[in-house]
Amino acid sequence: MGSLITIASEDLFYVLHFNWDAYTAKLDEGAETTDEGVEEASGVIAEISDIVKTAKWVGDCFIYTPSNQNNYFVRNELPMYILGYAPTHNCVYLSDKAMSIYAYSLLLNIIEYQTVVLCNDMDAAGEILPSIPCKQLNKVARFLEARNLKELAMQITMDPNHKFNLALVLDDLDAALGVIMQSVPETEAELKWKALGDHALAVWRFERFNLAKGAYEKAGDLGSLMLLVVFMGDRIRLEQIAAAAEKTGANNLEFAVSFELGDMCTCVDLLIKTGWAPEAALFARAYAPR
Repeated sequence: MGSLITIASEDLFYVLHFNWDAYTAKLDEGAETTDEGVEEASGVIAEISDIVKTAKWVGDCFIYTPSNQNNYFVRNELPMYILGYAPTHNCVYLSDKAMSIYAYSLLLNIIEYQTVVLCNDMDAAGEILPSIPCKQLNKVARFLEARNLKELAMQITMDPNHKFNLALVLDDLDAALGVIMQSVPETEAELKWKALGDHALAVWRFERFNLAKGAYEKAGDLGSLMLLVVFMGDRIRLEQIAAAAEKTGANNLEFAVSFELGDMCTCVDLLIKTGWAPEAALFARAYAPR
């Protein structure tokens, strides 16, 4: 016997939990039952402002129509009526007034999984998870993320972008690095390398500086790489960045790196080459007098 009840009015409905044991215990005590029932035997779980026209309980999930959008709502511009749920097909079947039949996919094991997670029964959730098709795991991972179960969501998701973003949120830089190395095409990895480098610096752990440095190198982000290398005091790498900036025509970056290296002659030459001769004269007077 189920323990959930729905009471619907014209513009809202209530979901209640009925405790049969509490009800029978009161009867055994000889308590009188009135129109209001036994107070200890029921409690309101939810009050939802929506209209229920046709409905059906599937396990602990209440399917109804019409409704505002949610995971288990079915609605059409035409009036729809629920015929039933077929577990073997994983479908809810509905009909309109013209007797046309509509089928909507609704996986019962996903409903069961989400239900036990909402009840914080993670052992039961672990038992149900293997029965969920792989193509539905991304949907499950999004649900878990919304429930602030990000570690579990990262383990389950099959979407590399989702896994990478979760790894950054969780400060799991090794996992984020693994996603880039294993699942992201090289042609699409530039932005992720930069994001990884930025996050490695954001967590501010010195042992992660080399990871950030490598990430910026992979991303081709010479500007961020320059700032990091200046902080680390790596003159040889600065000279390499200056050469790369010259090769790519990044004049501003080449100027900044040359200035950090104390190569004022190169700075003057860059100003002249880019049409800033008056500024070059002033700069030379101040920094490279001859």
